[in-house]
Amino acid sequence: MSTKVRVPKDVVQQLETIRSEGRVNMFDFDAVQAIAREYGFYNAVAWMDDHMAEWERLVRHGFEIIDDVPRRRQ
Repeated sequence: MSTKVRVPKDVVQQLETIRSEGRVNMFDFDAVQAIAREYGFYNAVAWMDDHMAEWERLVRHGFEIIDDVPRRRQ
């Protein structure tokens, strides 16, 4: 079993934007999510809400980009 977390491409791009700016420690889930909201990265916010338990594993071990996953209903 892979230790990497499966993440949609658009969410990866949004999280990479936040990471590359260096404003926040990526282990700080709440701060990353706040910046995502600030930037209007609502796909990342929703994905993070649904995958909170996997966040530390994503930061530690990376991710596997997937092209399409069902979005949660709003």
